[in-house]
Amino acid sequence: RLSFHYPSNWSFEGTVDLLWCDGSSERSYGKLQQGGQATRETYIGHRWCVREDASRELLLSIVVGQEDQLVTIGAEASLDPLRGALWQMGRAPREPLLKACGALLRLLQNIDRSPHEDKYRSVRAANPAVAATLDVPGALALLSSAGFEQEHEQEGGDSRLVLRPQRSLGPLQDALAQLRRLDALLRGLPPPQESLGSMQAAAAAASAAASSSSAATAEASHRCGHCRAGIHNDLRRQLAGSGEIGGWRTHGAVGPGE
Repeated sequence: RLSFHYPSNWSFEGTVDLLWCDGSSERSYGKLQQGGQATRETYIGHRWCVREDASRELLLSIVVGQEDQLVTIGAEASLDPLRGALWQMGRAPREPLLKACGALLRLLQNIDRSPHEDKYRSVRAANPAVAATLDVPGALALLSSAGFEQEHEQEGGDSRLVLRPQRSLGPLQDALAQLRRLDALLRGLPPPQESLGSMQAAAAAASAAASSSSAATAEASHRCGHCRAGIHNDLRRQLAGSGEIGGWRTHGAVGPGE
């Protein structure tokens, strides 16, 4: 059995689709609302995905590794740094989160529009508006994922957040797209399309890793010395996704029969 828990979080849509993956196709096994939990009967080695209901953004891809397994959809530990920061922010109350989101949007938009203006690339952490923004959990982690670094002025001066000129704007633009999405969700609006494209690389990497693990479990663990038919070892399925599966590709005992 695989149990899904979907905690309330402003950074995700209110409803997700639970999908069993059969090769290249996905079959829906029901929807789940934020704050809810659902259990699905399944088998070790099966792959499941979770997508937002409207945007179809991939939130989770997992290969079942034990008989009774519980997964938390969107849990920050399973996400890349940007999505992890957004997950932390999404747990904050709506009003302070709206203000923080607006302040971060202005900061990143100024840099994106005028990347050569040094005045936009450095902010004082003690500035009241900045300090209030950083009080929201995850805000500092989001700026770090966008490329900002903390600097401390000498002899007890104020600390600053600085985006150095040599930094690529790619991470900042990804953070900006996801902030626009968060702002839309907070206001009850459809997420902008640009936000859905900014996470494709991370989603593709996660999907490739899941596909590799799934393919490994489908291979024969060893072959019969008589007829060369493939023989499967259930331990291969239990180790799916653990990084240890490669050790079961060779076996010393190959007899004349199956």
